[in-house]
Formats: sequence, C-alpha cells, structure tokens
Amino acid sequence: MGEITLHAPGNPDVPYWSWQQRLEQAFLQPSSAREPFAMFLDEEEARRVWPTDDDPAGSLAGAVSAVLDWAGTGGHVFGPLIPASQRWEDGDRSDPPPTLPLLAVTVMAACQMHHDSSASSAAYFIRLAQVLRPGLAPQELQYVRSQLSSGFDVVAHMWRQLDRWIGANSDRFGPSTIKDHPHWTRIGYPLSQAIIKRSDRTALTVLFSALDVTGRGVPEAPALLQYVRLWAARPRGLSVQFTRALADSRNQGILEEHLHRLATAWDGIVLTADGRRRLEFRFVIDLDEGSVRWAIPLVEGVVADALVLDDGEELRISRPAYGSFYQLDGRLPTVSQGLARRMKGKSRRCAAAADPQPIMALREDADAGAWLSVAGVQPFEDNLLVVEPYLRAELEQVLGSAAEPGWKVIPQTPPGCCSTES
Repeated sequence: MGEITLHAPGNPDVPYWSWQQRLEQAFLQPSSAREPFAMFLDEEEARRVWPTDDDPAGSLAGAVSAVLDWAGTGGHVFGPLIPASQRWEDGDRSDPPPTLPLLAVTVMAACQMHHDSSASSAAYFIRLAQVLRPGLAPQELQYVRSQLSSGFDVVAHMWRQLDRWIGANSDRFGPSTIKDHPHWTRIGYPLSQAIIKRSDRTALTVLFSALDVTGRGVPEAPALLQYVRLWAARPRGLSVQFTRALADSRNQGILEEHLHRLATAWDGIVLTADGRRRLEFRFVIDLDEGSVRWAIPLVEGVVADALVLDDGEELRISRPAYGSFYQLDGRLPTVSQGLARRMKGKSRRCAAAADPQPIMALREDADAGAWLSVAGVQPFEDNLLVVEPYLRAELEQVLGSAAEPGWKVIPQTPPGCCSTES
C-alpha cells in the first residue's frame, strides 16, 4: 500500500480521516487549560465517548489497520502515514498532527497491556498486533508483532510531534502528559497515556479535597504519590490500569509528574466517577441530647437539588441563609439504617453516598452545634470515635499506649442509639 491521501478537513471519504476528526473533537476541545492533556482510550472509554457506535474501538482500529502497509510493499508497516506526518511537520502546524488515530490505537494496546499485567515490550507489541489484526493465528500474530516492533521508532517520533504541539498550545489544551519511560523506551509514550483514565481523575478529586491542596498547596511530587498509594490501598473504584501502575515502581517518575499536574490544575470541585458533583452524607451526634441526625455540607455552585435515594424516596436539599449545611426535606432513614445499607442518592447533577467504616471519627463543629463525622482523626484535637463493638478492646489498647492521657469511653446513651436518632 502506498501513501494515503490527506483530504480536506471534514471530508470523511477515508475512515482514517473521519476518525482523525472524531478524536480531535473528543480530546482537543479548548478548555480552561488548567487540566493536563491526556488521551486515555480503551474499549470502555470509547463506548462512553461514542455511545451510538456499536464497536467504536474496533472501528477505530480497523480504520488504522486499513491504511498500514501489512504486505511490506513500501518496506515499512507505518510507511503510508509518514508523508502526511512529514508534510504537517513542514507546514504551519496550525492543526493537530494527522496521526491521532494511530496514536490512539497504540494507547488502546497499552491499556490492554496494563490490564493483563503482561508488562514487557514484547507483550506490548503482541497487544498492539491483536488490536490491529484481531483473529490472527498465533504464528501470524508473531510476524505482525515483529513488523510493528521494527517500525515503531516512527510512531515514537509521531508521539513527540504531538507532545511538542500540545506544549505549544498549552494555553488551549493544558500541559502535556506525554512522556517517555525510563524502562520501556519507545512504547513509554502510549504507556504514559494509559495510566489514568477519566474516572480515576474524578476519583482523585476526593483525595485532593482531603489534602486541601487549594488551601495548603500541593505536596511535593514524591510525597503526593505516596499519599495516593496510601489512599488507594482501600477500595476507591479506581481502574485496573491505574491500580497496577501505582504498584509498579518503574512508573514512579511518570506518576509523580502526572499526579502533581492534576493536583495543581484541580479546580476545587469534587466529582464522582461518573462526573457528578459529589455530596457527602455525614451525621451529627449531640451527646447532650442523645440524638443523631444526617447532615450534608454545602458545596460551591450547588444551591438546591432533588436527590432520589436508593429506596426511591426523594430528598430535597437547599442552601440556607446562614450555616454550612444544606436544609434537608424528605423522608430519610435513621442514621444507623442508612449507614448499614450504605445509603446513596443521585440526581442528574449530583450524587451522595454514605461511607460507613468500622471506626468513624467525629469532631466538634460550630455550625452543626455538635459532633460531625469527618474523614479521619485530627491529631492534637479532640476527636469522638464511633467504634464497632468487636473493635472496642483493640482500640482501647491502642489508645492506652498512643493517646494522651484523659481519653474516656462514653457509653451509648440510651442503649440502642438508633432509637434516639432524629
């Protein structure tokens, strides 16, 4: 196969160029330029971005495969794309490089490599061969793997072209996260894009909020990575790719830079995995009254909403004239019942969930007028701990050896706290 012809923008005669336009629309829309540019793409993400396509990942891979020189007539499997890439390099470079479909497919292969934990250069090119030439017999697959590997220097150059172009247009698209890898040369570029998917980015906003990066500043990159690893030790709904990348020390440099840029660019809005504004079901304990009640802290930009709870009941929230908690209007379960079932609520814009733990910390809150449940214990301040009975003896032993003198056990009054909740 010879060189493919560049068509005018918007002309979809060749599927490859149709996918060039679709990828530009999906990943290269000008924004506030705060969030770093990344081109994560696997089958799940492709279905999310192009929900009306039956098999968008397969269609994209097929469009790329159709323009490559599998027969070797030009001496290079990626040869048909080189002239278009070179003309772009020699031109004014006002548009993105004409290689987005090929680069996106290399990311899809990198995602599969992370997913099955076969971390080696040979494993990557097998995954890329499977993406581009599905259904081949093992012997044929090995030949295609060799073709792709021997010609991949050209693809690495195309990644560097895109990296430079994003860097020159960072005011429109954010800073680039495209990086080489200290261990996996050449394939490091697609691997750098296959680490953190969109849902991981939104999940990380919870940690950024807990670290108060907008108020206290972003920790140094090595420290931030350590915080992320500690935070990710509990189930957080993170992708397999990100979880495995965190566990692999060879990714440390890429992760440090990527995470630091995400934290620096964070706009202060906490999101759920599906992109909704995240609200928190917290609870307040009034020891004087012996009562427990729900509370939802205010979040910026949400004045009022109506959440549908997991039992079908509607909960209406509204911002009060004063205070830092929403007014709640609706039939809520008792706190013990809601915690037991991990109560959830959702609207088109927002989502909230209860997050019960065997040991839960509360701190005195002036607006709540009592003890408010919080994410964790605050050192050198008074904390109230709500503990599952089976952990009481173990916790008392820890407190006896580690806490300052003066702590005490407050009996649940009256017995069966759920009966006094309001």
